[in-house]
Amino acid sequence: SGTVEAVMTESTTQQHVGRILELIRDGKSFLITSQLDPDGDSVGSQLALRRVILAELGASAAERIAIVNQVACPKRYGFLPDASSIVTPDDVKGRTFDVGFVLDGGVDRTGTARALFEACPRKVIIDHHKTTTASGYDVPFIEPHMSSTAEMVYSVIEDSRGKTKLGPEIAAQ
Repeated sequence: SGTVEAVMTESTTQQHVGRILELIRDGKSFLITSQLDPDGDSVGSQLALRRVILAELGASAAERIAIVNQVACPKRYGFLPDASSIVTPDDVKGRTFDVGFVLDGGVDRTGTARALFEACPRKVIIDHHKTTTASGYDVPFIEPHMSSTAEMVYSVIEDSRGKTKLGPEIAAQ
């Protein structure tokens, strides 16, 4: 039964990844958010997902993507490429997004960024914690058997048909 479970999990992962890429390709504006106290997994995952969106839609999409957390990027992760692109809700006042991603924890852990996420018509969660619930998300990509949210974002990169290049910048994240 372990083999059947592994095949089912792989199939579900592929379905979620495919749906995420569809939402990126069809989306107009994107919110990426995470937990109140971002750690390396959440910060790196957010920055890597931003690069996936840019690879799919082109550099001109940069102004349509916002990484918004209750706090800006913690100083200890400031060395990561594009770390300065992580902003707070005050920095995006008045903006709305049609696709919202919450990474490395559910919407209940996003603090002041929660209202922005909840206003998104399409909602995606990418999380590896087994305590996370799937309800309320259009794409609940929750895989507790994966080591990190970064590994899950890597699944999206692998499935992006080579559009997202694994160079030094994305590897650092």
